[in-house]
Amino acid sequence: MEHFPQATWEPWKERRGRGDICGVVTIDGVKIGIEGQGDVADNLKVSLEKFNDEGCEILVCTDRTKRLNGPDPVEVMGTEYGYEIRWKPKQRSAPARRQANDEAVAREIVNEIAAALELTAV
Repeated sequence: MEHFPQATWEPWKERRGRGDICGVVTIDGVKIGIEGQGDVADNLKVSLEKFNDEGCEILVCTDRTKRLNGPDPVEVMGTEYGYEIRWKPKQRSAPARRQANDEAVAREIVNEIAAALELTAV
């Protein structure tokens, strides 16, 4: 949020101590759905559909469901609702490097959102 001071955050799920977030950020009237828990395909599907129903134009999520059988919820959203999918693969890393790798991927995502909104991230 510090990158977009004009943004508002509406949390949807309380996940104390887990580090996963779920909710909607609104920046200059554009809703961005964010789901940080992507292990369970059914839960991810519910969040993505809710974001779509709420009018989110951009969806950001983790997705570790590819190891499971069945359709990937992100691919389904792209196909059914016309979202452009941009994958940001995250490499496995040693615990000492995990935070730095997570932050690098997060910076890429923030910069892409800023470009999509034609804003400059602070």
